[in-house]
Amino acid sequence: MELATKKKLTGVVTFLFFLCGGIEYAIILPSLWPYLDLKFHSTRWFYGICFAAFSVSGLIFSPVFGYWSDRIQIAKPIVIFCNVFEIAGNLVYFSSQSQYMVLVGRLLSGVGTGAGAAIFAMLARSTTVQERTRVFALAMSCRFIGLIVGPGLNAITSTIAPRQLGPFLLDKYTAPGLLMACVWVVIEVLVIFLYFDLPTLPDQSAAQQTLNSEKRPIPTETDPLLGGGDSESGTTRSRHNSTCQSPTVRLEDSVSDATLTTSSLELRSSWPDKLLDMMREEWVVLLACQFILFFNQTALETVIVPLGRELLGWNILATSIFYCGCAIEGIACFMFLRWLSKRVADRWLLLFGIIAELVSLGVYIYYVPTANPSNRTENYIYMITGSFIGIGALTFFSVATTSLLTKFTSNKYQGTSQGVRRSVGFIATIMGPVWAGAFLNRLTFMLAVEAGLVALLLMMVLLSFSKLRFDMPKASPPANS
Repeated sequence: MELATKKKLTGVVTFLFFLCGGIEYAIILPSLWPYLDLKFHSTRWFYGICFAAFSVSGLIFSPVFGYWSDRIQIAKPIVIFCNVFEIAGNLVYFSSQSQYMVLVGRLLSGVGTGAGAAIFAMLARSTTVQERTRVFALAMSCRFIGLIVGPGLNAITSTIAPRQLGPFLLDKYTAPGLLMACVWVVIEVLVIFLYFDLPTLPDQSAAQQTLNSEKRPIPTETDPLLGGGDSESGTTRSRHNSTCQSPTVRLEDSVSDATLTTSSLELRSSWPDKLLDMMREEWVVLLACQFILFFNQTALETVIVPLGRELLGWNILATSIFYCGCAIEGIACFMFLRWLSKRVADRWLLLFGIIAELVSLGVYIYYVPTANPSNRTENYIYMITGSFIGIGALTFFSVATTSLLTKFTSNKYQGTSQGVRRSVGFIATIMGPVWAGAFLNRLTFMLAVEAGLVALLLMMVLLSFSKLRFDMPKASPPANS
């Protein structure tokens, strides 16, 4: 099979994987609270634990699968292995006889999310830094497409009359688990037959990582790898003079220099050294972005369900439609980002996302304390406005953070870095729902703390803005002899 065909098939399966992740989120989340409340009479704090359980597993296993990906430099066996846990977790969710089985089901499904670290690492290794932001935006948009498809499927499962399937009860609460188990079985088959590990491209990010970690001065235009002036570096010039070759700087020379530059990275493949590389300023700032983004987002999502029922009288279907609308906006933003990323640097996209997130929280802080359940029209206006701005901020935030992290990381351990990134996100998605559940009766305080975190993040990004600049590796143009 030709490489181009393998790329297309792998791309389709990759995007279907993220699509199904979005579907599972949209179909499980709206029904989880009614499932626990009406069927098992669970408390709100247990709902928060079940909500966070998915992320606990992801937190633990994402670095493990990311490290595995770095060791074998391929993703397919990891994805196949992880999908087994997705299937098992959803079957347990479907067949639950107590609230604790629901918790176990969500824990098992969370293990399956570890495949995301391996998939993102493969995408980073097989794409150039110039196209990476666009590819990541497309992959993430597939999750939002799933958030649109999910409510449609929820509308179907919510109409299912209770019936027995052998020893198990199939109703509107358990049907989402059975449906997602079947969906992940289909994905498993597609991964086995149509997913391929693509060749790794030359490491365009390693040179800059080495320069940053060793605190060298920024190369001038004489550097043939990063600057691309007409003259050569001293090392290249002396080598050419000694061999009586033409002083012309060729692309092959640049690739050779890149190999020499990255050779020191070969020595830094142990866990302590990897962690030292990840303690650089730009890494700390980007991981802070990752944490605060997902902490705020999951806290708001936890609040939206009971808040929608209280202020707007939403049921499961109405909540699903709301998520569907958010997903449509998210897809539009991701498509816009694919176009914008060719013209605007990632750090500016990140800065815009932070400012938009502050504005979104400001809207919620303004209207939630005085919201009147009887004034549905005003509640709809403020809810939609705050969510519209927040979803836009989320897309800019997530794409820019993920893309920048891959550009500051060597291909040698993209899997580990993606595992760490996702683990930080999972820590946030654990703490966010627990935090929100504890302050459901003090929403103003909860929102004010979130706004304070974003303001702190804005200061960090502004102070480190120069560090977040990534210069594209370029080859020097040939000079006339």
